[in-house]
Amino acid sequence: MDFTTSDGTLHRAHPLPRASDRDHAAMVGELRTRGWCFVELDEVLRCDDLVRGLGDFFAQDDATKRRYAAPFSYGYSRVDHKEGLRLLTGSRLARMSAWVPPELAQPVTAFARVIDTRMLAATIALCKDLFGCTTQELAERADLPAGYTQHFGMLDAAHYFNARAGVEAPAMGADVGDVNCVPHYDPGLFSLSFFSSTEGLQLQDPTTGAWIDGPVNTRPGEPSIGVLWTGAAAARASHGAVRAGVHRVVYPQAPGKRLTLWYEMPTIAQVAQPLNAAMTGGEVVIPNLPGAAPMRAAEGEKVFDFLLRVERTRGLPMSKIMRLDDSFKKHEWPALPKDDEP
Repeated sequence: MDFTTSDGTLHRAHPLPRASDRDHAAMVGELRTRGWCFVELDEVLRCDDLVRGLGDFFAQDDATKRRYAAPFSYGYSRVDHKEGLRLLTGSRLARMSAWVPPELAQPVTAFARVIDTRMLAATIALCKDLFGCTTQELAERADLPAGYTQHFGMLDAAHYFNARAGVEAPAMGADVGDVNCVPHYDPGLFSLSFFSSTEGLQLQDPTTGAWIDGPVNTRPGEPSIGVLWTGAAAARASHGAVRAGVHRVVYPQAPGKRLTLWYEMPTIAQVAQPLNAAMTGGEVVIPNLPGAAPMRAAEGEKVFDFLLRVERTRGLPMSKIMRLDDSFKKHEWPALPKDDEP
């Protein structure tokens, strides 16, 4: 399927693979060279009920929304320029129940079941050609849950306030003064961006350095177009043959809030809660922010406070910040729950 982005460029959107599909050489080529590709979304991935429910939820007063805030950035969260709702799916969804607003329980549960199934099918279809291994080997290389019954994903909704508009996008973007979210790649295996109400998402073409506009699903001709990108786990599992897809969120040209939804296949370590210990201080390099300057941690600053400061100043959620330098490596991640063990 061909479609034209807002900058007038013609692109090809590939069908999201199913487990039985065999011909996806073009998609594999784009994921290896760019780290992302446009995809056609199945009818089952239409998320109208979920979008409506989230719109109603984000329209509520702050006190009501904050009832659904949870530790380490799950449930509802808010910083100066955006708010969001983040939930784990699959084998972890039941643990999220306290942080799901009642009016969203049914659409979240129904959609999570569908997207878990479709993303697992796409991974099975792409595994041999993209990673050169079996699905069991992929789980071991990429630090993923082993087996269908243990699978979980991360479902994200972000509501950008876009108080700034009409700002010319910079070459990269150093902080939220330049962009809503700085250029980065995700820690997980795959991410699927499946809804965007307005412009903002951009993908970097590493062969030219150019930024390519993502689809807008409220625009005629683009309601069934999404973006699949690879993360650090994919690059690691392929021994560097697959690029991690770099993307960012820029401010719109016209004023107006933006709702966007995406799903990530995270690693086990990514969703483990780090110890909220005091940091040793000094410069901290965040490895999945390519070209970004280090951030300085104050001596004694708590880990969670530092991670929240990263989100406030650079727009990157806590769950997307990769394990960092010695200030973090010295702290062990907690043991996995029993149902996550192979």
